[in-house]
Amino acid sequence: MTRRPGVRPSRGALSVWSVARDSWVVFRHNRRSLLLIAVVLEVPLVLVEIVLHATSAPSFSGNRSTDTLIALTTVYGSLSHHFMAGLLEIEVASERHGGRAPAVRGIGRTLRWDRLVIADVLLTLVTAVGLALAIVPGLLAMAWFALVLPLINVERLTVLAAFRRSVTLVRGSAWRVGLIALVSFVVPELVVAGVVVVAHTGNVIIDALVTAVPAVILLPLAALPIVLTTYEMIDIETAQGRDVATS
Repeated sequence: MTRRPGVRPSRGALSVWSVARDSWVVFRHNRRSLLLIAVVLEVPLVLVEIVLHATSAPSFSGNRSTDTLIALTTVYGSLSHHFMAGLLEIEVASERHGGRAPAVRGIGRTLRWDRLVIADVLLTLVTAVGLALAIVPGLLAMAWFALVLPLINVERLTVLAAFRRSVTLVRGSAWRVGLIALVSFVVPELVVAGVVVVAHTGNVIIDALVTAVPAVILLPLAALPIVLTTYEMIDIETAQGRDVATS
């Protein structure tokens, strides 16, 4: 994949509009492959949902088989999101800086799964506790640590180093990054929940398939803004450092 003129490295302050525009550009250029991969990733989740509904199995019912299936599905859902994010990071790098992305089958080997999982758990806990305490701390955590997961892949950082690096990059643009993170994390959940309520038919298979449609579309769309914001903030930092060096 060669670089396209629609996605350009930033040279000034972070622009929410530019991130939104470039997210759409990347998605549009790669929509067929991204949607196909999203479908493949989503199929196991749909099948598990159908099985659980068909057997009338409640969440964490005390049945070992059911609880194991739910736990494995939760882990799979997290890993599938990390895989998609890793794919998008490589696609965005190709769009912005030129070059060809590696084959999809090779992406899984390049990801630091252990670091991603640990960082994901920490992010979830910090954000959830902050939101539960007074909402504002959770929103601040969402903003300051929004870049943690992409940084683990992009700059090959350890978990703690990625948290520190995210704070460094976000400083001065916290409200913009926070807005992008809030939209990326919350809006997809609201859309899927809304579809579940509005399109509920009572038929397990139909409901699962209808719910899967927005989930498939939003899987790459929700991840792209954070990935692009990470690259934007790195480029802005680089440009500012160059300006200081030449002044």
